[in-house]
Amino acid sequence: MRLTPQHIAAYIDATGDVACGDFAPPMMAVAMSIQGALPLLKRSDIIGDPARLAYMVHAEEQITWFSPLRAGDELSVAADLLARDQRASGEAIIVATQVKNQRRERIAQTRSTLLIRNPKPASLRALRAETTRRVTPPQPTFSMQWQVDPDQAERYANASGDHNPVHLDNDAARKVGLKGRILHGMCTMAFAQRTVITKLCDSDSTRLKSLQARFVKPVFPGDILTCFGWPKEAAGQFGFEVRNQCGLVVVRDGEAQVQIESSFEFLRDGNVEIRT
Repeated sequence: MRLTPQHIAAYIDATGDVACGDFAPPMMAVAMSIQGALPLLKRSDIIGDPARLAYMVHAEEQITWFSPLRAGDELSVAADLLARDQRASGEAIIVATQVKNQRRERIAQTRSTLLIRNPKPASLRALRAETTRRVTPPQPTFSMQWQVDPDQAERYANASGDHNPVHLDNDAARKVGLKGRILHGMCTMAFAQRTVITKLCDSDSTRLKSLQARFVKPVFPGDILTCFGWPKEAAGQFGFEVRNQCGLVVVRDGEAQVQIESSFEFLRDGNVEIRT
């Protein structure tokens, strides 16, 4: 896969991200990793009926970055199946990928938990057990808000290559128990990434080293999302979660590792003052 300036521009438009010099947004490497893993996911011994791919959504994601993406990079993706397990909401398939450029430099490694949703999920009690918060997060010290555009999913599908029907077609989404089409989890995570880079990295995307999160509720077109974050004990480590306009947590157990080059003062309005 060759990364062109046009491809990067489309991804930035789809996620509302901003360019950092000649570098692509870090989460773009994850979009490439998912596309690179598709041949593995489509294997009959893994997916069974190919129609099941239409029910696949993101449940969890972990990413570590080693080098930035640049226009002109030729990317290769190696994917491995780590595990499969049954959950109340469907079958989870856990895949690891390594993304490298034409110089064989590691760009990123990922661990993706992809959920093939049951058309008729198991008991409500079991579903709630999967998404119940286990630990109350600390008081947020920074935040950032954005609204999901009506055509956000279409733009992200075109930029990422992920045309799963549950993101684009209301009828397809309803067949798997959703009230309508939903935003891609990786687009929501790209929003959270932007919050971390803007608030903690002085808009320098190369300082973001790792990101992980769980997706616990669907995000719909028109939703207003807020990413709340707080420092953790380890240097450069921050927790975060994303809530919708109703105050419901849609992304939880978020964790970011950033390269520390400054000291931070967290202001009461949710902004961060970065001191060099």
